[in-house]
Amino acid sequence: MGALHPDLIVGIGGSAGALNAFKDLLDAMPSNTGFAFVIISHMNPIAISQLAEILLRLTKMTIMVASMGMPILPNHIYIIPPDSDLYIEKNNFKVISPR
Repeated sequence: MGALHPDLIVGIGGSAGALNAFKDLLDAMPSNTGFAFVIISHMNPIAISQLAEILLRLTKMTIMVASMGMPILPNHIYIIPPDSDLYIEKNNFKVISPR
């Protein structure tokens, strides 16, 4: 079993046109870096994001939408929920919604 905490937490930000950049990054990255990745994407606050489902096809890492109290694990990718602010507190997510 791997480490409980990631070696690093990497924040990746992008606007509406960043999907191809996210795809290129994940396509080129190994799935066992020991890092956790948090994708902060600008999106419509009332939109239902399918970003996690789209990116799942590009990596063996687990991808999920971050939620309150969720632990941050290595080799995972987390997506910010729409209309939310996302914080990290003691290696867990704190989600404040609405923004």
